[in-house]
Amino acid sequence: AANEAKQIMSSRLDHIADWAALAKSSRYCAVKLALACQVSARHLERYFLSKYGVLPQPWLRDLRMHRAVEFVRAKMLLKDVAFELRYQDPAHFTHDFKEYFGVSPSCFNQNLSLPVSGGQMSLFDKRCRFSTSD
Repeated sequence: AANEAKQIMSSRLDHIADWAALAKSSRYCAVKLALACQVSARHLERYFLSKYGVLPQPWLRDLRMHRAVEFVRAKMLLKDVAFELRYQDPAHFTHDFKEYFGVSPSCFNQNLSLPVSGGQMSLFDKRCRFSTSD
């Protein structure tokens, strides 16, 4: 019976087509994502580990920062980016962006000519890596 319940939940998660939209509606929070999927947070963790090799919260953060790069490169206003990515305020967004990428969003846009590893964002963790050679 436990295996049958596990298979039902896994198949429900397997049928989710737009994880990005669900992540956004869950405010990029793993607990809220699990609630939206109608599974426990632990079950969502097991699913993400087996399916994507990473826990839900780091995956959500990577997704959020990947979207942030798209918006910053499109020269959206920071307050609009913060709103779109479900941040409380632009300062919180700027702090998270700088912590993740090592530069502020405005600096990131000014330094688009800096080399990024492989000429693009890493496919594994979606983090941009800047060369700081002089």
